[in-house]
Amino acid sequence: MARGSLRFAGPADCDWIGPRLRPNDLAEMEAFYGPHFDPAEVLKEYLEPRTMVVDFDGRPTAIFGCPEIELAVGSPWMLATRELSRYPLTVHANALDMVNTFRERFNHLTNIVWAGSSSIPWLRRLGFQITQDSVYQGPTGEAFLRFSMNCLHPLPEYTFAAKHG
Repeated sequence: MARGSLRFAGPADCDWIGPRLRPNDLAEMEAFYGPHFDPAEVLKEYLEPRTMVVDFDGRPTAIFGCPEIELAVGSPWMLATRELSRYPLTVHANALDMVNTFRERFNHLTNIVWAGSSSIPWLRRLGFQITQDSVYQGPTGEAFLRFSMNCLHPLPEYTFAAKHG
């Protein structure tokens, strides 16, 4: 299994990842921001001291974070390049570890996801609950759903089986 390296993110990582985003991530950003935005500049707005980058083969491949948006409430997010799909087992195992790290830090995790996102099944496999009702409408009318996790309860058993089984 390939191993990625993890490090803190900086503006140069945003400049690298922004123009190379996966089509699904780019479509989600367009649904949220509208048609006129610069992905690298948006990523730079998300940078905070704990924002991380995953490098594979010496290149930034994914960027993620989980800022505190309220007391004990984190807002996890991740955007990636197409190259991330070359490492599915590593990515899933590392994502489970990342979620567990966030669970140790917060009582609750929550964010929104574009209703048309192919990431929704993956978020469910990581243990997130997805609302069925739109909680936000983007500037072009695209629906966004809430995903969340109560960190005070154990993760569903299938989440651990996916990692260890």
